[in-house]
Amino acid sequence: MNSKQTLKYVFVGIGLGVLIFLIIFFGFFHKNNNKKNKPVVVKEKIVKTKEGIEYSFFYPSEDGDYLVGVKKKIIKEDDLRKQIKELILELFKGPEEGVENVYNPFSKKLKLNEFYLIDNSIVVVDLNDNIYENLLGGSSDEILTIYSIVDTISYNFPFIKATQIIINGREAETLAGHIDISRPLRFDPRWIKVTE
Repeated sequence: MNSKQTLKYVFVGIGLGVLIFLIIFFGFFHKNNNKKNKPVVVKEKIVKTKEGIEYSFFYPSEDGDYLVGVKKKIIKEDDLRKQIKELILELFKGPEEGVENVYNPFSKKLKLNEFYLIDNSIVVVDLNDNIYENLLGGSSDEILTIYSIVDTISYNFPFIKATQIIINGREAETLAGHIDISRPLRFDPRWIKVTE
């Protein structure tokens, strides 16, 4: 092998070395550059919250003479049946802390066994027998307990013509011997104190 061929191989070797170096260098540079220019995707934690809607809940006054309207917000449901059920469950919780001159006539043990909406006009509320627990026995106490339920439902949903209260799946004649609850009862504004 003469010196010209040797020199030729040296230049080819150097050229290949430079080419390999450039490929590696630009490949690395391009890779790192792409990392810098890529948008950073931040995964946000999405908390789903339901919109609240305000309703009037009627509770007996401290002196036991009438019902007083108390405003409370509850979850807004898409389904009418669920919305009415949510209203009833919230009613049974009683007025919020700090609300004065009213009391909760419902026991903490009171449960809504079932709830029926008939022809979008009649509500049937099936309660357990803890509905009797907080009743004092007087006629006004019984009236205000019953109409707390009836008037709260019909006031907030005016298309509801009447509400019937049943106990453990059966019709009951009365809660404390004064008011007939064997049939659906209509909204009765006489028990509500009108406030300005």
